Amino acid sequence: MFVLANIFILGSGGFGTALAVMAHKYGQQVTLWSAFQEEIDEIRFHGENKKKLPGVAVDLSIDLTSDITGVKEADIAIIAVPSFAIRSVARQLADVNSPQTIVVNVGKGLEADTLKRFSEVIAEELPDGRKIVRFEPVSAWETPGAMAALCDAFQTAAQDAELDPLLLIPIFILDFLCIHPFNDGNGRMSRLLTTLLLYRSGYVVGRYVSLEAKIERNKNVYYDVLHIASTKWHEGENDPVPFIKYILGTILSAYRDFEDRVQLVDEKLPAVDLVRRAVQKKVGKFTKSEIMELCPSIKKASVENSLKKLVENGEITRHSSGKNTFYTRNN
Repeated sequence: MFVLANIFILGSGGFGTALAVMAHKYGQQVTLWSAFQEEIDEIRFHGENKKKLPGVAVDLSIDLTSDITGVKEADIAIIAVPSFAIRSVARQLADVNSPQTIVVNVGKGLEADTLKRFSEVIAEELPDGRKIVRFEPVSAWETPGAMAALCDAFQTAAQDAELDPLLLIPIFILDFLCIHPFNDGNGRMSRLLTTLLLYRSGYVVGRYVSLEAKIERNKNVYYDVLHIASTKWHEGENDPVPFIKYILGTILSAYRDFEDRVQLVDEKLPAVDLVRRAVQKKVGKFTKSEIMELCPSIKKASVENSLKKLVENGEITRHSSGKNTFYTRNN
């Protein structure tokens, strides 16, 4: 696994810890910082953040520290602290940060004393940096009203039936993501809402094929499209068409996968032949879970045994091990 970047995460709360775990999973060199040495000692001792993110293992190769000076060596510094700590952490960072280090804020909210956004506080404390705003969500105090207005507008449009649900739903989801009502989990919630609203409109493919899994496999494209479609959203001048096309493409792909599964289930074949046919439909690398999705009529053990036979026969090649295992076809 290649190290792509040296990432220093400031804040060992649930969100900061989760970011550290995920960044490490994808091959980054990660340091997780806390202002409290006892918090670092507890995570190191238990191998997890029992107070803030219980049950999620923190790999031993993730560097845990209460020494903020280590940020000097980082390519990216991610600030993931609550509102009461944002200014003090930004001020500490300003004293030791390298001009070459990219500073990323992942928090949302307002500083209690000044009612300033996190980005404004950071800009004040790190005034020499070049500020790049990927997207500025609706402020915390405006969020309840914005969500109420969005839901009312969606209900009205759905009742008027002038716009097809397949167009209306992506527009609703885009606005939901731009409002960004939660500190964390907005993406997951948006995908659950997509599936629910499709159910209500008679499109039930999400029961059989995970739309969330499809988006996860193409998340780079997803985020690029979201960025394009949300540009000038606050001014009411954004273009939702790229996001609509992306969501429609994902739904269409899910229906195609469902059709493939039905064809495989209809044929009474041995498990290895069902797996072989599923493999033949894959292009590039694929995982065991993807094959299991295409072969819902056979058990996990049968899929595993069939993949093993195909490897032994030289039809496919297994790469890596454990959770990182994937396969490729040899023809």
